Amino acid sequence: MNPKQQVENLIKQKPLERLTYSEQYSKGLAFIIRATDDAALMYAEYMNLHLLMANSDEAALSVLKGTNDIELIISDLPSFDNKLKDMYSLKLALPCYTVAYLKKEPILVADDVHISPININQLYIIDEHYSLMSTEGIKNAILSGRLYGGYMNGEWVGFIGLHKEGTMGMLHIFEKFRRRGMGYTLQALLINRLLELGEIPYGHVVKNNQASLMLQKRIGMEKSKGTISWLSKDELWMA
Repeated sequence: MNPKQQVENLIKQKPLERLTYSEQYSKGLAFIIRATDDAALMYAEYMNLHLLMANSDEAALSVLKGTNDIELIISDLPSFDNKLKDMYSLKLALPCYTVAYLKKEPILVADDVHISPININQLYIIDEHYSLMSTEGIKNAILSGRLYGGYMNGEWVGFIGLHKEGTMGMLHIFEKFRRRGMGYTLQALLINRLLELGEIPYGHVVKNNQASLMLQKRIGMEKSKGTISWLSKDELWMA
């Protein structure tokens, strides 16, 4: 079996957990470094991101052999997280569930709310309210058109966007508009926009974020059984 077939078979074993791998590989954003029947290591140069999927610690070690430096990696093998940290001096950033909207029908939302790309002049406000990303990361998201403001009757209610690898996130609702269903509405609007573009709307939710997990369930997202972990040398790795 060739590496391409091995990667495709691994993705089929856990299609939801490994959706990030599938998206990166199928779009030509990540290439295969090494693959076996039980593990694969890929690399996305545009993010300096390694992607490890493995069915056992031994299989993971086999595909990592010869890789001397890793700055940012996704792994779908929680039992191997501490080993990765030791091998590459990484910090365990975020263990996450993968969630995805797999329906074809758009979500019905109120017509008095819409989203549109954030203007660079709004950078300082985003930076003030969103601490999980560096100022430079937020700036890049704005300039690449990945960050959207939500507006209701002309008022700015919050923001939502796409991380560099394509996952939905960066959701924040300003205090004045909380407890009014705005988080649901902004995510629904972004999902609908992605559906129009022929994309699979998906994201990563931190394992212990019960509020976000409940929102994903309400909105119709399917949740993976297992988790993936983001590990990085930099605490502000998100982009």
